[in-house]
Amino acid sequence: MRHYEEAPRRLLWLAFLWAALAILWMCGACHSFAPFTVRGTLVAVAHDDRYEAPCNIRARVARDCDEMPVCCSYKVTVRDSASGKRTAMWAFWPRSALGLLGIVPLGATATFRVHTAYLSDLQSCSLYGCPQRLEYILESDKDVTP
Repeated sequence: MRHYEEAPRRLLWLAFLWAALAILWMCGACHSFAPFTVRGTLVAVAHDDRYEAPCNIRARVARDCDEMPVCCSYKVTVRDSASGKRTAMWAFWPRSALGLLGIVPLGATATFRVHTAYLSDLQSCSLYGCPQRLEYILESDKDVTP
C-alpha cells in the first residue's frame, strides 16, 4: 500500500476516534449515580469554603454572607461501622443553623444516604467558567437517620 492511500484511512480513523471521545465526554455529564447508604460514626464536620460563592459587596450590604446560597459548605467525614473505611461527603446549611450537628452529634452512629453530584468550585471561577468535581453529598436533613 502506498503512502497516499494510507492517508484517507488514517484521517477516517482519527475522525472516528474524536467522535467516540466526544460522545463519551458528553455522556459523562449525564451520568445518574444511584444513592447509597453508609451506616457509620460521624468523625468530623469542617467548614470548607471551596463550594461557596465569594461574598461580594452586594451580599455584604444585605448581610447575606452567612446565608444560603452564598454560604456555607461543610466537609463531613463518616467512618463505616462494618469496614472502618472513611467516606468524605459535602453538606450545606446556613452558618446560623445547627445543620447536621443538630441531628447527629460528633462520635454518634447514624445512617447516611449519600448522593453523587457535580459541584462547582466557586472560589476558582475564571472567565471560562468554574471547574466542577464529582463529589458525594448529603442533599437534605432526610438523608441522615440517627
